[in-house]
Amino acid sequence: MTAWKQLAKAHELHMPEFSFANGERRYVKLHCRTLGQLNSERNNAVLLLHGTTGSSMQFLQPDMANFLFERDQPLDHNEYFLITRRRLFRHHRSTSHHFYRIVSAVDGARG
Repeated sequence: MTAWKQLAKAHELHMPEFSFANGERRYVKLHCRTLGQLNSERNNAVLLLHGTTGSSMQFLQPDMANFLFERDQPLDHNEYFLITRRRLFRHHRSTSHHFYRIVSAVDGARG
């Protein structure tokens, strides 16, 4: 059995002037965890989102992670670079309500 919590790597992404869907520009800091490796084509990244007020650690619980991330499973961590958000901050305060604006901005950019 894989120890998913120990396998996941913690990262912090700093975006000095992130543009929100409403045109507002702010400093945003995103805490995330990753599994797997980004490939040389940089086209194997998968952003895992959850629609609860709970933690993204739910993805790393064995009952879910084994089903999703083991070899030959839908999101095999040997094939995909998996990203889960931990926390989103602006100026050292939580801005999780802005996270949905980020997702909307990304969706809008895809057209």
